[in-house]
Amino acid sequence: MHIQNHTLPGVMPGTQHVLNSYHFGEEGSGPHVYLQAGLHADELPGVVLLHRLCRRLELLEGEGRIRGRLTVVPMANPQGMTQHLQGQHSGRFDGVSAENFNRHYPDLSDAAAARLDATADSAKVRQALRQALAAQPAASTIDALRHTLFDMALQADMVLDVHCDSEAVLHLYGNNRHQAAAGELAGFLQAGATLLCDEAGGMSFDDAVVQNWRRLEQRLGVTLAIPLALTVELRGVADVEDRLAARDEGMAALGRRAGGRESGATAGAAGGYGIGRSRGYRGAAWWRGGVPGDTGAGLGRRLAYWLSAQSAGW
Repeated sequence: MHIQNHTLPGVMPGTQHVLNSYHFGEEGSGPHVYLQAGLHADELPGVVLLHRLCRRLELLEGEGRIRGRLTVVPMANPQGMTQHLQGQHSGRFDGVSAENFNRHYPDLSDAAAARLDATADSAKVRQALRQALAAQPAASTIDALRHTLFDMALQADMVLDVHCDSEAVLHLYGNNRHQAAAGELAGFLQAGATLLCDEAGGMSFDDAVVQNWRRLEQRLGVTLAIPLALTVELRGVADVEDRLAARDEGMAALGRRAGGRESGATAGAAGGYGIGRSRGYRGAAWWRGGVPGDTGAGLGRRLAYWLSAQSAGW
């Protein structure tokens, strides 16, 4: 495990925040999965879950059981974590601009398209998007946070942004392009609902990843292997229990891709943990808008699924 400390400017002169990211696996050994929680800093179920997941992944890495790479950010918003006033935690909106921490991620497609042509592969697209992001000034503390998180996500083949609702069953948000992968992930998680659309609006974190690639497709006139990016709503804000986190913990699971544009081993454990099979997607699903014929994103049927500890036999 490698820990990277990202220094972010504070609101007041002379202050700063430190964001920690945890890195597992080896470059080039398989797909790259990015997971974060606590972007809305008052939503703590995912924070507990990803801290547990880091401990599990550290053990697995020590045993040589990690395929691919995983980047985990259990507490993605140190600025929001400081927003306590008289016993109440806010954590959802920037205190200076009043902007939602999970909105207004940048559209980099015009600047990235100027660096690309119709022959661009996924590696070149990622490089162009990151270069376009680096060229944008971070004029505020919230911009610095957005830049840091988004740069890590742009490097990944799969992005999971873990949130929670006020009161809810576990559910997912995603893009129509990823219908098949979202449905299978929902089966592993036993999600109660999966909501898909072409564009959510507002450039939330996971949707901004997808929209940058979709807009590049339109500008370049090509079909790209768009990374899978989803929001996982981990029940309700009061569902902060170690018992629930242990059930959800699982990990990025086993598997190889069967066909498709970008085959490769799954980021996660490399065998020996009795993962078992998905129990099937039993949840309700709402499809907003037509589902395009291309439901794959080049990631395959079993890329980095989280399994419950119960189904995994742990």
